[in-house]
Amino acid sequence: MADAKPVKSSSRISNSGPPKSGPPKSNGAKSDAAKSDAAKSGTSKSETSKSRTVGRGAHWIEWLTGGICALLVAAMIGWISYDAVTSAGGAPQLSVSILSQRASPAGGGYEVSFTVENRGKRTAASVPVKGEVLNGDSVIETQEITFDYVPAQSSATGTLLFKTDPSANTFTIVASGYTDP
Repeated sequence: MADAKPVKSSSRISNSGPPKSGPPKSNGAKSDAAKSDAAKSGTSKSETSKSRTVGRGAHWIEWLTGGICALLVAAMIGWISYDAVTSAGGAPQLSVSILSQRASPAGGGYEVSFTVENRGKRTAASVPVKGEVLNGDSVIETQEITFDYVPAQSSATGTLLFKTDPSANTFTIVASGYTDP
């Protein structure tokens, strides 16, 4: 599209090469140079002329779309760069909260459902969660479950099963450690 130029008065443009300089012939006779070119190629001028579409500049919607896409790409690159710089380092920040305590539907036990939340910017792997049923200072029952991983700024849920009713006694639950993946 680099060679396309707007044409004002003619709908046909010669496709035989670059425009020739000089004033147009008004009497309709072929110039000596045109006659010799036609004689060498064996074609007449009417055979070499072809009709083609006149090129125009880009439509405003193309510019708008291109600008919006460029802004989106720049914003994504900026966001990824910012996240890469600010999320370097740090440790997982684990917290455990109880969702529910109830008698087990299978009978003979109690369920404690909980959520482990990682507010840090680093994933924690092999996260053991330990629940204890206490009577005063003595431990009545202990259960533990290990999560394969708790992703950064995410959470995971689980359930511990007890024989003793945790709601009738003092109950504690903690995430007791993690490893780096």
